[in-house]
Amino acid sequence: MTINQLLHNIQIQQQIQLTSSLKAVTELDIRQTQVLKLIANKPGLIQKDIADAVNHRAASVSVLLKNLEKAGYLVREIPDDNTRNKQIFLTAQGQHVVDVFTQTQTDIHARLLSQLTPAQQDELARLLTLVKTGLTQ
Repeated sequence: MTINQLLHNIQIQQQIQLTSSLKAVTELDIRQTQVLKLIANKPGLIQKDIADAVNHRAASVSVLLKNLEKAGYLVREIPDDNTRNKQIFLTAQGQHVVDVFTQTQTDIHARLLSQLTPAQQDELARLLTLVKTGLTQ
């Protein structure tokens, strides 16, 4: 199996495990959950910031946010100093989904590395850093 195939298989398995874990607590998909995580990391974001961060059209993000708001995962608030841009915050329900998603990611990453010794983990980190450098040049 090639490196590309291995990386692809790892990514697919991560997606399957994340999806399975999310299904236990919500009907949301990974993309919706990632938007919630983005909001959790920067409460008060506006729609344009989210559209830029996820590289989607503003109209698509608008529909996604309306659905998440309708389902009770987030709220939009109009700040006193700018009535044009609504700030977006998570509800307790939205934060719970983010917490489960984050913990699941942590668990998956721990399982990915569990078969490696600390020295092998260090070497893998060094090699992946080198590989990543190829993308940023």
